[in-house]
Amino acid sequence: MELNHVSFVERAGKVCGRSPPGQHAMDLDQAVQELYAERRKIERVIALLEEMQRGAGAIPALTQSVKRRGRKFMNPRERQEVSERMKKYWAARRKGKRTAGPGA
Repeated sequence: MELNHVSFVERAGKVCGRSPPGQHAMDLDQAVQELYAERRKIERVIALLEEMQRGAGAIPALTQSVKRRGRKFMNPRERQEVSERMKKYWAARRKGKRTAGPGA
């Protein structure tokens, strides 16, 4: 396949959206300005998508195991053990108050 300059320029012009040589060519300044405008639009879309990606990355972190703050969860057996221990503690305190007398 033999490429001559004219056919290459004609094909390049069609790909770029320009008229082939000899016809009314698009104003180059206008073409450059349109390309800059298109690039700004693409950059805004890319920035938006990156922001969404960063925001979406934070969501799965919330669903993973997060350390709880505050009181520890107790199963029923642990709760019963604490109950028995506190009953003994308060019984001992009440017993100590009675033996100390009214001046304590």
